Amino acid sequence: MTILHEVAHIALKHFEVDYGTDLKELEAEAVAYIVGSVLGLSEENLSHSRGYIQGWFKGNEIPEKNAKAIMSKAQKILELG
Repeated sequence: MTILHEVAHIALKHFEVDYGTDLKELEAEAVAYIVGSVLGLSEENLSHSRGYIQGWFKGNEIPEKNAKAIMSKAQKILELG
């Protein structure tokens, strides 16, 4: 999951954007979670990932553009496989 998370930061170009760490971490872990789920990673890994997402999410709404970025980057990573 850590590798997927870091690949997601790269795919999302987080080194180029200037929004907060909370949203960057949420995006990267959400991408990692989706990819990990599709790849069949263990429930233990996925459970930890869900907790990490909720820790950064804090009950806030994910902006539409960020939700779209999460889905498109997860799909791109899976395609590159």
